[in-house]
Amino acid sequence: MVTSLKGTKPFGAKRRKLNEEDVLWLCQSFFAFDCALVAAAIGTILFHDDEGDGNQKHVKNFQKSLKYGLADALTISCYELGFTDRCIAQNMTSAVRKLGYRSGSFRSAIANHRDVIQQEIVTMPTYFSEVLQGH
Repeated sequence: MVTSLKGTKPFGAKRRKLNEEDVLWLCQSFFAFDCALVAAAIGTILFHDDEGDGNQKHVKNFQKSLKYGLADALTISCYELGFTDRCIAQNMTSAVRKLGYRSGSFRSAIANHRDVIQQEIVTMPTYFSEVLQGH
């Protein structure tokens, strides 16, 4: 899209064409790190204690989504239970969703669908099996 729009960036007194590496750098450096810091600062300012309305939950979920690079509450829950690999967390939550699981808590998914989750991690490093055994 940047190429088709003929995007440019400052380069000394002139401008230079943007390329894929420039866009990737922007996403990795600014969106991946700086945006998470801004969201954390806003959350701290708005919600300086643990009490608050429903908006606090939404801001915290947004912060976690930015921090972990995950899109939804179930996958974040899986990640926070110790399955700290984005791809594995996404695959495991996808597997239980195919069975009709709709809760936002991966802990209860383990209780209800342990066999399916074990099948998902059988080829993964043993660390993930040990995490599952702990739940």
